[in-house]
Amino acid sequence: MSKRAWFKVVLLGFIVPLAACSDIGDAQDNDPLEPLNRKTHAFNTSLDRNVLRPVSLAYVNYVNDDVRAIFGNMSDNLKTPLDVANNILQGKLDMAVENSVKFVVNSTIGIGGLGTPAQDLGIDGDETDFGETLHLWGVAEGPYIVLPLLGPSTGRDAVGRVADVALNPLRTIPSEELSVARSGFMVTDGLNARGEFDDTISELMHESTDSYEQLKLFYLQSRRFELDGISDDDYIDPYDDLFGDE
Repeated sequence: MSKRAWFKVVLLGFIVPLAACSDIGDAQDNDPLEPLNRKTHAFNTSLDRNVLRPVSLAYVNYVNDDVRAIFGNMSDNLKTPLDVANNILQGKLDMAVENSVKFVVNSTIGIGGLGTPAQDLGIDGDETDFGETLHLWGVAEGPYIVLPLLGPSTGRDAVGRVADVALNPLRTIPSEELSVARSGFMVTDGLNARGEFDDTISELMHESTDSYEQLKLFYLQSRRFELDGISDDDYIDPYDDLFGDE
């Protein structure tokens, strides 16, 4: 499970008990698409209850812990070239070098990411994405958006998701096996996170008085903190130009 996934789930454990009594005005102000978002959220919640939750629980209960750890390591390794690309776009050349070394070490000594010798040597690198790149470029957050299956996002992060698909250097390698592996590991990553933290996630999605508002609050707070701490610049008017003041 990636460091970012761990961070979000840990933060989730703090936010869920507090969300019911929290002031969610900031999140509401950032949600001009609420009617459509609620319909998509209802679809996602039903899909989770009837498909994703039972499948993820079966995955964590019946697949060996070591096997799941190996899948997670290989998934993280395949994501590293994208981290490098975003590091370069963010102007973080030192981190681009560190992530590059991490990828080479784990792909060779670690046998394609089966192991993590780079991390054992203290070469941890840093996970990032194009949504963070846009943030550093000064692109405003945009409105809150709920994506089918993928869940909470913002205008900026939704654009970032699309860009990350195009930016990944591994896409330039004409290998059907590699493409299948990347897709498969993405699925197992999601199932592993969903299954391992079922109690907390299910409490949020299926036991909340208003799971839509609770999930929105969690996503916006955790994403804003993840980027570089909650700053006034992140609490934007959703009707402003996506690129902010020119």
